[in-house]
Order: sequence, then structure tokens, then C-alpha cells
Amino acid sequence: MNNCIIENINYHHNGAAFTVRGTSTGNLFLNCDFHHMQDPYSTSPYDGADGLGITYNTSTASVNIVRNCRAWWCADDGFDTWQNDGYVEFDSCWSFYNGYIPDTFTTAGNGSGFKLGSGNISTTTVKRYIHNCLAFKNRSWGFVENDNPSNTSLYTTVVTGLTSTGIRTFTLIATDDAGATSSDSVNITTYDASIHYMTVVLKHMIGILSFSYNAPPSSLITITFSSLVNFVENPSGSWRPVATGANGSGNSSRYLPASTDGYIESDITDNAGTINNYNISMGFALSNVLTPDYVYDYLIYVEGANDHYKTYDDTNGYVDTGITASTGDKMRTERVGNTLYAKYYRGSTWSTMYTFPTTTTANLYIYAGSSDIGEIEYIVNPVGYGIV
Repeated sequence: MNNCIIENINYHHNGAAFTVRGTSTGNLFLNCDFHHMQDPYSTSPYDGADGLGITYNTSTASVNIVRNCRAWWCADDGFDTWQNDGYVEFDSCWSFYNGYIPDTFTTAGNGSGFKLGSGNISTTTVKRYIHNCLAFKNRSWGFVENDNPSNTSLYTTVVTGLTSTGIRTFTLIATDDAGATSSDSVNITTYDASIHYMTVVLKHMIGILSFSYNAPPSSLITITFSSLVNFVENPSGSWRPVATGANGSGNSSRYLPASTDGYIESDITDNAGTINNYNISMGFALSNVLTPDYVYDYLIYVEGANDHYKTYDDTNGYVDTGITASTGDKMRTERVGNTLYAKYYRGSTWSTMYTFPTTTTANLYIYAGSSDIGEIEYIVNPVGYGIV
């Protein structure tokens, strides 16, 4: 099938995907729906009931486009490009609730939203382009390369899901609408390991056209401190002064590399769930040889006198944000591009409370500090993203 427009099709309650195979090219799927697919009586039950399949295409010159289409309640995958050596573009498409027996959340087939492989040709040429697409609540991956040896470009794309990873193992180059490429990195905006939920957003952000995905969620690490002054690990996963009344600081052997986006964060509550780290701070410094002190270049902390979040930097000194810390909060210092932000997490949202005035793309070294005022202070569950 060549040079066809398939428009306003409502394809549903079938045992197999709407499928285009062979050397088909020049086809546009426009504003179509694919839903309620299942094959319970197949040799491999629920293993073939995709929504739309553009598959088994051996032509490297083939071009097929899927625009403004939706796939949901498909027992296997939403969109599948298995064994396709050609170019496939998904523009403004949604894929959700796949991998389940339709209208239930009973496990069925693979359950990926956009399955982008495989292919037989290893190439740096972009063969899959995903633009303005959304994947959510699929049983497995939101987007998966599925052994595709070619490059894939994601642009202004959102992934949400119930699994531990919404997106994985891509070799990506970032491409803007004019076809220009860039090598910007970053893109996990939310990853909560405790509930296995991740949101990946690749979009226009602070003047950068797009982002390349280069690091898996395992980049979310527990920060291990070394060369500490007046700190011990007690209880496990928490750092505190050796004794009440001990002031000091420590630095980590890990750091955020130059020209890399990332963050460090920690709880502000102790293991009992109470705010117990008054005047406890975590932040970045431009030097890794600071003398013991609790003033760094990009600092966030909770002030014991009024429980307010405060920051410190060389330009504005100490700044009271006026925001009162609350039990269950987390605090974070984060770099995006060349700008650093102080953030706090409450409920289910990270909010920016301060933008540091001094920008930098240099290495950023991790420090922690304590200024005791009669409480035993903890840095609880310190973690970081993009840290090496």
C-alpha cells in the first residue's frame, strides 16, 4: 500500500492490529482511533493484539507517518514498528491503557505505548521521530526502542506511567522542527522510586530546543559522603553531627560534572517523621577544597529559628524565602542549563522558591553542613541525579 491517506478510521474490537507491511511507503494515518483489541485464543494469547502496526518493512527508503492518532485498551501494544527498516514518524499521538484485557487492568500482552523497533540496519540516521506525543498508564514501557539499531528522536514528548521506567535504552539525537540537531542532555523531570513513577519531558526549556536522553533512571543514586568533618552515618542512610553542639561540614566524593543538568536533594524530616534538621544544609560549591564551614556557593537549608527555608549565595547572601518547612518535605538544589534553583517538594509537586543569580556550567561539588542550636540534626536520604 503506497501513497494513501487513511483518515478518521475507528478500528476496534478486532483480534489483530490494523497492519501495513511489505515495502509500503508514502502513507499517512490521520486522526484515527485503534482500541479494544484482544486475541485470547491465539497460540500466544494477547501477544498480537496491537492497535496499529507498521511492520515487516524491508525498504530503507520507506516513509510512513502517523498523525493525531490514538491507541488504547489494546491487549498487546498501542503502536508497533517491529522489523521496519524505514522511517516512521509519530506526530501528536496518544497511547494509553495498553497491555491489559480491554476495560480491565488484568495483565494481558507486552503493554508498551510506542514500540519503536526493531530493524535490521544499524545506522546513525534517524528512523523514528516522535513529536508532541503522550504515553501514560501503559502496563510496560511508554516508549521502547525494542532493539532498534537506528537513531530515534523524541521532541516535546511526555511519558508517564505506573512502571519503574517510562522510557529506556535509546540512542538519541535531538532534532528541532527545522531539522537542526543538538546534543543537549537531561530530561528526567520526575522519578519517584518509592512508587515507581517517572515522567520524562523533552521540550522547549530555557531557550534550548530539545533534549537528548542519555542516562537511565539508575542515575538516581544515594550520595555517599567522604572526608566528613564532625559527621557520622547514624542511623543508616542519615548523616548527623558526631555530638550535639558540633558544628561542621563535609563534602562528598561525588559531584555534578560541568555542563550537566542534575540535582541533589534530601528529606527534611528524621526517621521518626518530624522536622529535626534545624540548620541542616545541602548545597553545591565551585571548589572541592573548602575549609570546614557551612556557607557554599549554592546553598539551601531549613532555619531552626522559624522553620523557614533559606538560601545562601555570594551575590545576595542569606535569603529567607518566607516558606515554612513542613513535615514530609524534601529540599533540592538543581541545575538546568547554566541556572541553579532551590526547590522544595510538598504533596506531589516540586516548587521553585529561589533562583540563584550566578549562573555556571562548571563542576559543582556537593557539601553538607550543620550549625547546631540544641537539636540533633540529620541529613536524611540524600540522593542525586546526574551525579558522578
